[in-house]
Amino acid sequence: MGILALSLLVGAGAVVSHAHQDKDTNGSGSNIGMVDLEKIYEASDAPQQFAQTSAQIETDAQSRADAIAAASQLSDRELTEYGDLVGKKTPTAAEKNRIEELKGFSDTRAAHVRDVQTKPDAQLTPEDKKLLASAATQHRQFERMLQIMQGDLRQQIAEREELVKRDLVRKLRVEVNKVARERKIDHVFDVSAMVCSTNDLTQAVIQKVKRAPKADL
Repeated sequence: MGILALSLLVGAGAVVSHAHQDKDTNGSGSNIGMVDLEKIYEASDAPQQFAQTSAQIETDAQSRADAIAAASQLSDRELTEYGDLVGKKTPTAAEKNRIEELKGFSDTRAAHVRDVQTKPDAQLTPEDKKLLASAATQHRQFERMLQIMQGDLRQQIAEREELVKRDLVRKLRVEVNKVARERKIDHVFDVSAMVCSTNDLTQAVIQKVKRAPKADL
């Protein structure tokens, strides 16, 4: 699962459950238990769900990156707007029209530049030469903006995957808490934070998450 994923499972102070109970006269409600969260994670459906969701996030990001790369003749302002629009999961009708409009701007400008580039040098007009110089500048600006936007995309991918992982971990912690309540245990720690405990809830939690409906984890 990796150090990062495990640290998310463990959480602050490695406390994974604090199941408040009404203490009986024998004080059994003050028991402390432990779990191996890494084993629970691997035994659950969480790794598969994370892999599937992560793959979709990567696919969405690649589609966005491809769309941006194909709009090389947009200005910085237009490219920023275009990148934001193509990144929307469910754009409105007006936003879809704007996407097509911006892409059309880029395609028309690119076609014009290609036409001029095919002319023999002797046939180039002052306007043609000015256009080619402007196109070269535009290409450099586009490459710079593309690198910035690709960096932003990578950060967004990491942030989205982190949110998915945290949600999966949150659901596993709920299952740990359920087992703790059933066994009247107030506090549950990960094995990495415990010296010794006879209340190992790991297998009980694994059985619970294996029985849980796939959509719940």
